[in-house]
Amino acid sequence: MAFPGACQLKFHCSFMIPTIILHGYSDAAESFRPIARFLVKQGFSVIDIHLGNYVSLEDTVTVPGLAKAFHTALLNKKLTLEKHSFNLIVHSTGSLVAREWLTRYFLEKNLPCPVRRYLMLAPANFGSPLASMGKTMLGRVIKGWKTGFESGREVLNALEMGSQYTRALAKRDLFGPSSFYDPAHCYTAVLVGSKPYQSGLRRLADRNGGDGTVYVCTANLNASGMTLKFGRKNEPTELTPWSRTAQPIAFGVFPDRDHESITLPEQGKKSLGAMITRFLRIDDEAAYRAYSADCDALTAETLPASPSDKIFHTYQNLATCRRRPRLWSLRLLLRVLRKS
Repeated sequence: MAFPGACQLKFHCSFMIPTIILHGYSDAAESFRPIARFLVKQGFSVIDIHLGNYVSLEDTVTVPGLAKAFHTALLNKKLTLEKHSFNLIVHSTGSLVAREWLTRYFLEKNLPCPVRRYLMLAPANFGSPLASMGKTMLGRVIKGWKTGFESGREVLNALEMGSQYTRALAKRDLFGPSSFYDPAHCYTAVLVGSKPYQSGLRRLADRNGGDGTVYVCTANLNASGMTLKFGRKNEPTELTPWSRTAQPIAFGVFPDRDHESITLPEQGKKSLGAMITRFLRIDDEAAYRAYSADCDALTAETLPASPSDKIFHTYQNLATCRRRPRLWSLRLLLRVLRKS
């Protein structure tokens, strides 16, 4: 019942559902405590899902295996998995785990999406140049020294640039019959830095166009796909674009964040924390469109057409896969940096 002159309050539904944080490859539970504390200060209810210290460093563990462990952890915590039950924040390899989980346990079973807001921080959606280094003795010394020099070989195989796994996952959740990456199902955003590591052994992994671990372009989920069929001599090449069921996904690039500091909103400029909390408070499609537009503006400012610093040059990630070689057929997955 409404009373004349009564104060009407609007509650953000993001405060009424928990926000789950999932760690990424080679992360321990402690790595996400700063962002958890930050969110609690902002009024959010936070649940940390930790799959075990260094569980993703075991050589026999796979991404689908980690997705199963995540599903089990949610059930063990007795969290409801009904439509829009919680928000989800992931970092690095956690994006592959969460995407596999959403696709395997919900999308492909025609069940509603349990996640209302899905935020990926520096995700390795299309791999990382660090994956190949992780298989070397140097990589095992740097990243696997606490687990008998294991560095998650099966996970690293999935994280290879242009790996079969990341291509197959994209075909399932971006180019499949349906997709959760639509504001009607799930508000989704990717935030990543374009600043390499500045000190220590980690500088060995620095690459222009990346954050020290992932490339900006391989974090972006706004991918395009096509099939090229090469005919015989004098026959034209057939180009067939793939039908993309996923809608454009908000994508913001920060000039002052590396792969680690993207998870530290209380350090450095406050713009990161503001973008994180703003995303978690989105409650309609108009607000999501405005957020996406501001992400586009941030990316354009970070990655200008003629950058003065080579670390801010824009790149594309192109993955190819041969199919039916007798017909000279190539399948291409073209990773575009900016949305068309």
